[in-house]
Formats: sequence, structure tokens, C-alpha cells
Amino acid sequence: MFRVDVDAHVDETEATWNYLGEGEERYRPVSIDPGVPVNPGDPRVHRMWLIDGHFELRHTRDDTRSGTTEARRTLEDVEGRLRQWTSCESTSRCSIRRACCPKIPNAQRSSWL
Repeated sequence: MFRVDVDAHVDETEATWNYLGEGEERYRPVSIDPGVPVNPGDPRVHRMWLIDGHFELRHTRDDTRSGTTEARRTLEDVEGRLRQWTSCESTSRCSIRRACCPKIPNAQRSSWL
């Protein structure tokens, strides 16, 4: 099955899938903790999703470096996430915004969100 990741770097949690309705449980990914590093060159232990028979890495995040919080990353704090993205509190988001749209003023780019 073809998949496109368009979640704006939201970290899905097990609770993300609680919206699945009756008869849709077969689509729920399974969270797996291998207990050892599995990403070549990365000594950290990352959890994984088992989706459609394929393993997908669940990256370990550094909230200090990214300028966010777990609640914002997982959308437990939706309003905080929106404030962060529209006000450019996150350095990486500002860099992406400038790189993708260098000729458009920040105020106009913020209005897209």
C-alpha cells in the first residue's frame, strides 16, 4: 500500500488511533520497542510502528533542540502547536518557511496556517 507522510511532523502516539471506528481496528499500527538501537549510525533506541507488515521508525525527539514540547508534538496541546507554527517560535519551522518561500514576507506565510 502506498503511504504519504503529510502530518507536519506531528508525533503519533498510541492514542492517535483511538478515533478508528468499528471494523477499522485492523488499520491500527502496532507500537514496538526493540530495546536496542536499530537505526544505522544512531546509538539511540527508537520505537517503531508496525504498519501493513512494514516497520517504520518512530524517531526520538529533542524538544530543546526543536523548540517544542511533547504536548505540542503529539497534538495534546493543539493551540500551543498552532501558536508555535504561526509565530515561528520553532527555529526549524522558520528555516523551512524561509527556505520554501524566500520571497514571501513572514506575515503572509504565517497567514497560510
